[in-house]
Order: sequence, then C-alpha cells, then structure tokens
Amino acid sequence: MGANATLHIEEANLVIYLLPQAAQNKNWEQYSKNVLHRWFLATTFLGVVGYFEANWFCNEKGISTIGELEKYNHIYGEAPLFLDTQKVKKVNEIYKSLTFIFGSSEYQRLKRGLNAYWKALREKDNYYRLPNLVKSLEALILPETGKTKEQFKERVGCFLKSAQGHIQKLEDIYQLRSRVEHLHDWIDRFPDLSRDESAQKINHLCRIAEAIARNVYLKILLEPRFIKVFDNDKSIVSFWDNIPSWLPSVDITSIK
Repeated sequence: MGANATLHIEEANLVIYLLPQAAQNKNWEQYSKNVLHRWFLATTFLGVVGYFEANWFCNEKGISTIGELEKYNHIYGEAPLFLDTQKVKKVNEIYKSLTFIFGSSEYQRLKRGLNAYWKALREKDNYYRLPNLVKSLEALILPETGKTKEQFKERVGCFLKSAQGHIQKLEDIYQLRSRVEHLHDWIDRFPDLSRDESAQKINHLCRIAEAIARNVYLKILLEPRFIKVFDNDKSIVSFWDNIPSWLPSVDITSIK
C-alpha cells in the first residue's frame, strides 16, 4: 500500500476493512456513504465514542478518503463499543426508521427533536450543548404553554428509572438551559458551591441530559409503536394523556 497509505491507517480514527464480497462492489462512493451513515448512527445512538477528523476507505486499489463526519461528535459517559453483528442489525433498524420518518410529511416535531439532538452532539462546549439536548426532549413532551418547566420534570421523569429521586436533577437541567437562553453565566446556578465544584456538577448534569435523550430516541427508533406516537401533535397529546407502561426506563444513577 506504500508508506503514505500506512501512515494514514496509523493516524486515522476509523479504518474500514472490506471483506472479499464487499470488494466486488463497484459503486465505491455509494457504498462508502452507506457505511459512514451507519457508523454515524452507531456513534449517536449506541454510545460508540466518536471524535472524527478523517475517515479512510480501503479497496483493492489501496486507500482513499471518503469524506468527513462532523469533527466534534462526543458521546459522554460511555466506553468504546465493539460493533458486533447484533449491534450492526440494530443500526440497520435505526437507519430504516429514520428513512421512514424523514421521508414522511408527518412527524414534524420528532424531526425537529432529532435535529436538535444531533446539533447538541456537534457542540464542544456544554454551554451550547445542553440547550439543544433540552430542546430534543421538549420535542417529545409537547409541554403546554405556561407549564413547560413542570411538565418537563414530570414527563421527562417518566423516561427514568426511579424518577422521584431525580426530579431535582431535571429541575437543574431545565434552569441551566434557561440561563443559557438569556446568556447568563450558569455557574451562578449553584451559589453554595465553588466555581470548580459548580463546573463539575454542570458537566455531570449535561452527561445525564445526553444519556436521557440518547436512550429515549434509541427506544423510539427501534419501536414502530413508539414512532407512531409522534405522527402529529394530536397523537402526542393523546399519548401523554394516557401514558403507557412500555416507556423506556433510563437508569442515570451510574452516570459519573
């Protein structure tokens, strides 16, 4: 492959090795896009740690670039994940669901929520990351005017395991988002803590918000009945009026 190609492999964040049957595919551009689309979904929904600057594609002629994913695509609180066959199948199901959702004229609120979630993951700074994570969750709860904060805590709490013990965390997440919206320094949210302690607590709350959003959207994309909930605003209101028992139960106690 030559010294340059070997150096590219050593420096790359992601190297894709093709099986013999894949090497027979002549449409390299489309094939590489399909691979990267699925890798992107794995990073954003399955918790694969993602930080990409360049990606390289191997074929029988050597190595060539195939474009870049977003440079900043961090997944907090997760160890690197090996993509085995079952996880690849799960990624394919996510891909099918997203193709269906974005190919439909319905699901407008769900589309906005997904875009807010992806936008959050592209932010390096938690100050700008957290508001988009909160928006991604608000897309799912459709709060009534004047009741946003209380319904955020109540309805997002429905996605948590042992929600009662985490209401204050949801209150803090919401209030931090409000401070960002008005461009205030959010460190002041915790006046009894030092600036370093406040920063640590805020970072922890951001990781919690991300874990909730990621796990809830994963559940939605893997369950057709959950996708159907977000067909339109009327169906979302009906859902929250009659909350089912099969909601995701996200355990945030282990998030450090």
